[in-house]
Amino acid sequence: MTEDTAQHSILGASGMDRWSQCPASVSLSTGLNSLTSSFAAEGQGAHALTEHCLVTGEDPQLLIDAEFPSDLGPIKVDAEMADAAEMYLDLCATVSQKAKFNAAEIRVNVNALWGDDTPPADMFGTADYACWGTPDRRLTVIDFKYGKGVAVDIATAGGLNPQLQYYALGVLLGIRQDGEQSPLWVDIYICQPRADHPSGPIRRATLSVLDLLAWGHDVLKPAAEACFADNPKAVVGPGCRWCPAKGRCPALRQVAQETARVEFDGLPPLPIDLDDTELGAVLDKSEIIRAFLDGVRAEASGRLDRGGRVTGWKLVQKRAVRKWLDEDQVFRILEDAGHQNDKIRVTKIKSPAQMEKVLKDDQETLGRLTDLISKASSGVSLVRDLTPGQIAAAADAAADFDEIPE
Repeated sequence: MTEDTAQHSILGASGMDRWSQCPASVSLSTGLNSLTSSFAAEGQGAHALTEHCLVTGEDPQLLIDAEFPSDLGPIKVDAEMADAAEMYLDLCATVSQKAKFNAAEIRVNVNALWGDDTPPADMFGTADYACWGTPDRRLTVIDFKYGKGVAVDIATAGGLNPQLQYYALGVLLGIRQDGEQSPLWVDIYICQPRADHPSGPIRRATLSVLDLLAWGHDVLKPAAEACFADNPKAVVGPGCRWCPAKGRCPALRQVAQETARVEFDGLPPLPIDLDDTELGAVLDKSEIIRAFLDGVRAEASGRLDRGGRVTGWKLVQKRAVRKWLDEDQVFRILEDAGHQNDKIRVTKIKSPAQMEKVLKDDQETLGRLTDLISKASSGVSLVRDLTPGQIAAAADAAADFDEIPE
């Protein structure tokens, strides 16, 4: 689901990693909406597909070429999307086997943390999937992430993923507490089938209900209130990349300038001349500069789109891609004209995941195909190493950006 100001809280779950670290980002973002990218639209389509399958029980492999809505128009399901959806749906089915209750795309809020007082803003979000009411009294929350550009951690140097904890707390506060059915433990999952991560596509963490409630009162609540304090602090960090205000944030601009000037002391060194520690430090700080440059490009595109001018730059239309408006009608015309089917249609054998569905009742044939399946990585990706020995180093690097002049 996408987060926009009309449908989602300014203190919502998906933005918590940003506003909990940078309280000023809320006021700086007032009146700004994040533009939906093609990648975000693809994610919306994938979420619409999984929600449809959870509600109807349909197999995503049988919905290839079907279209689902996004902010940028219909998104067509391909084999990769169907495979990703299948992994997520299988996980939902596995964790909910003994659960009495489950819900997909569940709207949750954490306003009850304030009791009889009024929260600083209506605080809500949409959890992809949740189930509870198991014999071992567990609440499970799963977040489906279709993106492959950034592998999302379930735990970082700062603790468990705040977005997932926000969703879990919202589900917990909305559950009818009835003694024996009241959860004691919380499992949070990230299912990100297409992103390379050292822990694999499915990551899990467990915490007690008492720890989750304590996090809500000790971390979530103060962080939300800090966003509406006098002169909220601007803090530059990883959340800047997703902040709508990155194009107008003076703190981000200043840190980007200082980082480039101080770190390089004139001309940037050749990467081959950097030692291991220096190379890691530059990678850490490059994310800050990247966020600033992303904001610059977004502001320039927006200004040109509104009829303004940016010296030396202009907007041009992307290359048009031709496609049939109605493939069935095209086929009928070609068929009536006598063109052979194998000349006008492209046929392709189903993927291993799809074939397993087709041959689920023919295990003998499936077994004969096993040796014909390869499982090779498409390459390697550079990601953060958050093994125990590296967490302290990552925290030290992040601390470089904690103090930002007002």
